[in-house]
Amino acid sequence: MGDGKKCITNDEFFGNSRGAIIRGKQIKNMSRQSKRELTMKGNPLMRDLYEEIAGRIPDTH
Repeated sequence: MGDGKKCITNDEFFGNSRGAIIRGKQIKNMSRQSKRELTMKGNPLMRDLYEEIAGRIPDTH
């Protein structure tokens, strides 16, 4: 990961946008260490989760 690329290492899904926005604001206000601990809890190998997440996004067309 130290190659300068951005990747998704943490994800949380919500039933509505309001919950997601509130959680996003909570995470934004967390310390870097707290964010790292949150990520390590769910993704200890720090893998890029983009492909996994993109496959779960429903097609709305």
